Amino acid sequence: MKNILIILTFFIASTATSQNKIDEDKTYNKLYNDGTALIGEKKFKEALQLFNDAIELKKTSAEAIFARGTCYLMLNERDKACADFNTAKTLKLAASEEYIRKYCGKDSPGRKQKPLNNK
Repeated sequence: MKNILIILTFFIASTATSQNKIDEDKTYNKLYNDGTALIGEKKFKEALQLFNDAIELKKTSAEAIFARGTCYLMLNERDKACADFNTAKTLKLAASEEYIRKYCGKDSPGRKQKPLNNK
């Protein structure tokens, strides 16, 4: 009987943990998708906050980190953008390499361009 209670307790705990993971994934996906929609609307500050929240849930999400970097880039915060692009590269997101090359080197063409966002 004691073994059954131990197994049942473990099952209930693991089920709750699984449900929490599913809820976190749904929340992360909503934050990420809403953030990308806001980028499309050129609402970079609002998108930035959603990506920060998404990254809080999944600290190693290369996609969210890269998207946050894109927001920083559009807000003319290149140092923060480049830090995120480098982190995304470390997490094996191939697209980040092009952005690093274009916007992050001291002689990169993107460094010489006017600000991306006129606001």
